[in-house]
Amino acid sequence: MDWIARVKQATIQEPDPLDVMETEYHDTLTRYWSPEARSLSDDELEKMLSRLDDLFQELTSQGRRLPVLTPEGRAYLKEV
Repeated sequence: MDWIARVKQATIQEPDPLDVMETEYHDTLTRYWSPEARSLSDDELEKMLSRLDDLFQELTSQGRRLPVLTPEGRAYLKEV
């Protein structure tokens, strides 16, 4: 296989599902911490937290290390 065929083969491969999940976790956590999150409904926040929890559980069970959202941090956000 020549190098051009190897490059084409490499670009066709799907990304690692754990990498995709980790990106989703970081994006969702960033959204949760953003000032715009204060305008979300309780139902939307609950769904977001549930998804964060699901992603966190799966990723940590696979050995990934992730930042954690603490209740104290969220309480502080509501006060600000």
